[in-house]
Amino acid sequence: MNITEFEQRVLDQRPVGSGHYDAEYFTGDWRDAGNNYNLETRRQIEAKNPALIKEVFQPKKEIEVVPNFIDPDRFSPESPQLSCRFVHAGRKVLMHVSNFRPVKRVLDVVEVFACLTRRVPSSLVMVGDGPDRPAAEALCREKGLSAHVSFLGNMPALEAVMPSADLYLLTSDAESFGLSALEAQACGVPVLGYAAGGLPEVVVNGETGFLRSVGDVAGLAEDGVELLLDAVRYRTMAAAAQERAVRLFNADAIVRRYLDLYERVLAR
Repeated sequence: MNITEFEQRVLDQRPVGSGHYDAEYFTGDWRDAGNNYNLETRRQIEAKNPALIKEVFQPKKEIEVVPNFIDPDRFSPESPQLSCRFVHAGRKVLMHVSNFRPVKRVLDVVEVFACLTRRVPSSLVMVGDGPDRPAAEALCREKGLSAHVSFLGNMPALEAVMPSADLYLLTSDAESFGLSALEAQACGVPVLGYAAGGLPEVVVNGETGFLRSVGDVAGLAEDGVELLLDAVRYRTMAAAAQERAVRLFNADAIVRRYLDLYERVLAR
């Protein structure tokens, strides 16, 4: 079963009374009575980030963890869709993908890059679009970085560019899961990010990437510099990132867990 078939089956069979939740799906006050009632009236609660749901809503029902997933055939170090490698002589490639909302802290991405490229000549590739893109572009001009920063806008096929990165940056101050970080790791790209929300469930600090406290730009830059300057450690981390992403989050295994969950709920 491929992903398209799975998505259609879920749309056709998703039982009334089963709910998939992430805090980012809610609007207004997360703790308002309506959202709590919505959770408590569900027959089953399934979530990508159960710790966040428990912290915000404190539901009485058990939460079953079904994480996001990746298709290893799409996201791999040698993706068949790879269309460009952003090869710049003597420069490493850092990448960020998001909707450029304030929660993504894209200015921190630029600041990390500015610190890192002073010691390891690098290029930054920014994929996506959103309200903070003009500020990020302005900061690049202010710091004299524009010649080495590419803003690509929205791209329908991230697998066409993701494997070209040496490091992936995700500096969100809240992240329900961090799917783009998982996709990067499936491509063998270590991640630099903040230990916020569900990202620590995706990135193993010191093994598949590095996590710092929100706002620790200097710390993330230092982690990136040390990794890029140590070829042996880099290869080890890149391999570990890909192996863990494929082993724990491959589509076949996770899709089966979704279907098992829905079948159990339907049988009640």
